[in-house]
Amino acid sequence: MPKAGWCGQCGAYVYLTASGGCPSGHGSEWLSNLYDVPDQTAAPVAVEPAPVITPEPEVAPEPTLTLDGLIAEISELADKAITVTRVGESVMVQSDSVSGQRLVELLDRALELKPEDPALLVARSDALAHAMQLKTAEDALDEILARYPDDLEARVRKEHWGEWSSVFTLPRWSESATALTPAMRENLAQ
Repeated sequence: MPKAGWCGQCGAYVYLTASGGCPSGHGSEWLSNLYDVPDQTAAPVAVEPAPVITPEPEVAPEPTLTLDGLIAEISELADKAITVTRVGESVMVQSDSVSGQRLVELLDRALELKPEDPALLVARSDALAHAMQLKTAEDALDEILARYPDDLEARVRKEHWGEWSSVFTLPRWSESATALTPAMRENLAQ
């Protein structure tokens, strides 16, 4: 089973090499919080080739026109595309830039319906960051603060850029929620 741990020299979690060191060449004296990494490769399965079927042309779904509908779509996409996991003492946030860009597009549509909503504007800045448009995301925060200098969410993000978590990493919540997220359960177990 592969192993991983914290490399104090790299400042990151790394997979250990066969010699027990960091892939960047740092020795085992720099490693701590070692743990086993489950093998995520599966044995190949023999599969008969599937017949080639020409797909029917896709019909685009009706666009969501209400603000509530767009926010629900944004929430659903964020829940699928952005993962928050705990690794040792650190929390890792992972997403892909394509989903981040889709979040930006959906938020742009929501802002067409409610253009001066600071919460939507801050969420759009977070989506830009997930789309790897970091400079544009930070510029968007500057624009929000120029219009709404007292907006706490925008001020905290600007003053603690890179430290303050994205709105999309918060657990999904509803009045019917009955369970904590895995990261919350792990944190309570410690």
